[in-house]
Amino acid sequence: MKPCAIVRAGNPRRFRNVAIVWLITSMIPAMLAHRVDELLQSTLLSVAPDTVTMEITITPGIEVIDSILALIDQDHDGKISETEAVVYAKRVLKSVELTLDRRTLELKLVGQEVASLADARSGLGLIRIKADAALGKVANGRHAITFRCRHPNPAAAFLANALVPESSAIRILRQRRDESQSELTVDYRLQQPSAPLSARGRDSTLRPAQD
Repeated sequence: MKPCAIVRAGNPRRFRNVAIVWLITSMIPAMLAHRVDELLQSTLLSVAPDTVTMEITITPGIEVIDSILALIDQDHDGKISETEAVVYAKRVLKSVELTLDRRTLELKLVGQEVASLADARSGLGLIRIKADAALGKVANGRHAITFRCRHPNPAAAFLANALVPESSAIRILRQRRDESQSELTVDYRLQQPSAPLSARGRDSTLRPAQD
């Protein structure tokens, strides 16, 4: 799969709309190649000075969507309840890992959105999951955020990409992916105004990773 270009994000309220535009434009070649018998998992990362926001969209092929729906629909009533969506979203988050400079980050579920069955069967995505991870205090300099699927399903296809940061303090240097795109490393540089001299003695920021 060819790497996707970085997509520019607007304000946080537009995050979902940006994700939809990204899915429709940058991912069209991969979606066209997406087989009907596999599941497509696409991931967007948005890096801020003290937070990373991750959005995962699950798009099952038409031949596997019923098995995925059965996995989510625990009471088998033909509908996906809010509780069932939350349980599945948390399950997906447990299957991925996010690190900053090799330090594991704690992902917290922010929300999930389930598509109508008609939209899901037409390939627009079954469920969209959004999560945040706090970075804490991060020192100025170069850092690396890595996203990976813990146990990539050989029957699944993956896409991963980073949005252009909204903060001017962050500059994306490069994105590195494995061949399957089940792993993405985003190298970036953080440059925020220096703290006052009186506060530097109490600074316990995370040191930048070595190149």
